[in-house]
Amino acid sequence: MRTLTPIEVAERLRLSRNAVYPLLADGTIPARRIGGVWRVREDDLDGIFDTPAQKRQRRQRTVSIALPCEPEPGMRRPAKPVV
Repeated sequence: MRTLTPIEVAERLRLSRNAVYPLLADGTIPARRIGGVWRVREDDLDGIFDTPAQKRQRRQRTVSIALPCEPEPGMRRPAKPVV
């Protein structure tokens, strides 16, 4: 995951720095302030022009859930940890 500064965001969007800060503050561009400095995840910046369907698809690709699974036939289950 790479983060961008407001200056880098402005360059990518071909906007002035002064135009980017209000977009960060009102949430139009998803960002966080870390130590008083705005940071934008590169993936979030790429996704601001996505349609709602593309956003759902992007979320589904990035979210993974570990589910318990059954061992293959002939395989033993691992021993349960003693607590």
